[in-house]
Amino acid sequence: NYYGYNLPELRKEPFCFNPRNYGQKVAAELRTVEIPGSTYKNFATTWSDIDKTLMESDDLGKMLNKNYLKDQMPAIPADATTEEKIATIYKSLKAKVKWNKDYALFASEKASTILKNGSGKNSDINIRLIGMLRDAGLNAYPVVLRTRDEGLLPFASPTIQALSTFVVAVKDGEKMFYLDGSAEDGYINVIPSLLLAEKARIIYDEKHADWLDISKVTNASTIAYINASLQPDGTITGTRSEKLGGLSAMGLRTHFKLAKDSTEFIKDIEKEDNMEITSFTHEGMTDYAPSLKVNYGFTAQCESAGDLIYVKPLIDNLMSTSPFTSDTREMPIEMPSV
Repeated sequence: NYYGYNLPELRKEPFCFNPRNYGQKVAAELRTVEIPGSTYKNFATTWSDIDKTLMESDDLGKMLNKNYLKDQMPAIPADATTEEKIATIYKSLKAKVKWNKDYALFASEKASTILKNGSGKNSDINIRLIGMLRDAGLNAYPVVLRTRDEGLLPFASPTIQALSTFVVAVKDGEKMFYLDGSAEDGYINVIPSLLLAEKARIIYDEKHADWLDISKVTNASTIAYINASLQPDGTITGTRSEKLGGLSAMGLRTHFKLAKDSTEFIKDIEKEDNMEITSFTHEGMTDYAPSLKVNYGFTAQCESAGDLIYVKPLIDNLMSTSPFTSDTREMPIEMPSV
């Protein structure tokens, strides 16, 4: 028997994907069933056993070496680099199939069905992506993992049920490139933060696999330049130029795509940053590219008190209130990306 006394509450905290990772618990699983003289069954497994099971699966491993979309292959120049080949194939596939917002480990639809529907789970897209990449002569492999919101992978207790999905890795010498079918507005090595697992397993074949840490694959960067002038009444006017990369670029592209039109997009920025935008241009906003640029002119009103004018150099509201309001915090802070 197990008893617990005065157990603290596991509270949902900002910048924590799953608080259950840090709770104390007792877990058990059936190892063997043994009836003397009658039955013996071993339920214990290893990660190598799981590798073999996945690679022998009709809904995953056996599908990877076949290009189900051979007639959909884009033209690739003979002198294209590995990154150019990956980008060309990924753009071609994503132009035909969108992510349906579901993560999965195995294929759920036939290639003809997802093409007809124009959507599929990330596993459906990734399986076809690996087939296309291999058909182009690239070394593409599945990297199985547990999404961060579902908790840490039970490394010491191998079970296939702990795996949520997989992303795609392309190995080129010492370099590794990562992609996922759910990254609608991302790029190579720009995948959603839910997939940036510290423990992920790349499976080369039934007998060869390695553990990877892909938590630092994707970053989020913003470089901004502001040129502005301040008037005696506290009015500030100027221009702002930004270059965004990684998840920052992905987020802005998604915002732009979901807005009804550019007018609504600009109004959203004006409301969020409490300013009037007088001009707006962008470069790479709708491209499949590692970064994008935006430029806009603005007018804003600074706060004043008596003879003092309070100038906020960054102009936009990066964080208006602190997310850390609890008196104490026992759990670590988990950033979405590096």
